[in-house]
Amino acid sequence: MDREADGAGFARLIGTALGRRVKAKRLPWWALPLAAPFDSTLRELIEMRPFWQHPVRLDNRELVTLLGEEPRTDPVEAMRATLAALGCR
Repeated sequence: MDREADGAGFARLIGTALGRRVKAKRLPWWALPLAAPFDSTLRELIEMRPFWQHPVRLDNRELVTLLGEEPRTDPVEAMRATLAALGCR
């Protein structure tokens, strides 16, 4: 199952795992620099913005060469297990 590898796709994946629509709002990125001088978490979040907005693709050819086959877990199954472990289901 191929899913979008950005923040919106991640929110949809959570909704699919829960079996319902998850309401997600846009983060007001413009406001973060205003509060960042007072909060280190916000400074780090600003640095992570490109990873939230754009897909990240990793090259796993060396891993596949080493293992022979890449182990895969269905993303919905993985999200369900994660949410259950966090007590969110």
